[in-house]
Amino acid sequence: ILIDPSRFVTDLECSTLYPELPLVMMKLPIMAAEFFKADHGVFTVRAEHVRFYKRVFRSKPMSEFRKFPYVDFEVVLMRTDTDNPDENIFRRYPFFRSNYIEQRALFKKPGSMWKDPKLHLV
Repeated sequence: ILIDPSRFVTDLECSTLYPELPLVMMKLPIMAAEFFKADHGVFTVRAEHVRFYKRVFRSKPMSEFRKFPYVDFEVVLMRTDTDNPDENIFRRYPFFRSNYIEQRALFKKPGSMWKDPKLHLV
């Protein structure tokens, strides 16, 4: 199972006003990776963002930089293994933590709340 959060982008003006915005935007893909038990996160990354993905997610490049149609800059494909999450990421960025209830509220089909075997409601 792959999670590809590289389609989440922030407006340059907004990210200048709120420099933490790129990190906040990554919470949803992290929650999705945990909920769906993803094996990898994959990212198409601009050159100026490579250090961010290496630092925050321990991502590794899987390709050389290359151009793609309809994209005006070169990107590299990067991968992060998510099947064994690095606890260090949660220590450094505690707001990335989420619990099953939060994940389920975002990603489970509506109307199936009471049929969930992970929830032990009395």
